[in-house]
Amino acid sequence: MTAAQSALLGVIQGLTEFLPVSSSGHLVLAQKFFGFREVHVLVDALLHMGTLLAVLVYFRSDIKAILLGPDRRLAGLLVLGSLPAAIVGLTLKHYIEAAFTSVPIVSAMLLLTGAVLALGDWKSRRPLKRRGLQKARAMDAVGVGLAQAAAIMPGLSRSGSTIVAGIWLNLEPEAAARFSFLLAVPAVLGASALELVSSGAGARPPVSVMAVGMASAFVVGMLAIATLLKVLREGRLRAFSYYCFALGTISLLAYYLL
Repeated sequence: MTAAQSALLGVIQGLTEFLPVSSSGHLVLAQKFFGFREVHVLVDALLHMGTLLAVLVYFRSDIKAILLGPDRRLAGLLVLGSLPAAIVGLTLKHYIEAAFTSVPIVSAMLLLTGAVLALGDWKSRRPLKRRGLQKARAMDAVGVGLAQAAAIMPGLSRSGSTIVAGIWLNLEPEAAARFSFLLAVPAVLGASALELVSSGAGARPPVSVMAVGMASAFVVGMLAIATLLKVLREGRLRAFSYYCFALGTISLLAYYLL
């Protein structure tokens, strides 16, 4: 792997991890249709660490409040919201891994993501009294956590599913996004730790090459977070639904016709 390839992977990771278009779905389709080789597990872990660092830096004030105690309630909600994905990931691991080899499943999940985003966009435009993150409840954490658990399926966007779940639970769109991104921290930490442990002692890309990928994932991830928050403020979530509809349809047709 070259530094340029690592940088490109970082850009893709940074964009698709936070924009509601499914990073896992893009990875499966890229491997199937463009011959991308499976990324070394250590590279994948460091790319995820780059996007995790973006969340930690962008939401540093929220995380500081959680770690230092003033916002322990939010910490409890994040723990509660993390449980469904942990349970699903551990109990259905083999079934989920099988889905990563199926283009039809990924395509169907992308179409579902498009529908979820369209519904979220519609709901966000309703004249309802919405709550900020400081008024989030245990039921909100469970609902968003269940959406995150469902999004373990490749092609179903984690950020899109969790943000829309928050919107349907009457959280403000930006509050739903903040909770979604903070909820990603324990999920990414756990997944990256497992990848690092399983990376073994075999041949690895040079450290400098992996560092380039991690850095690009961090920078692009910061920009992607800012972009999505801006889209939510302006009420333009539907734009991503069009993209998911198009990609899901094209990949499904390509799979059966080519």
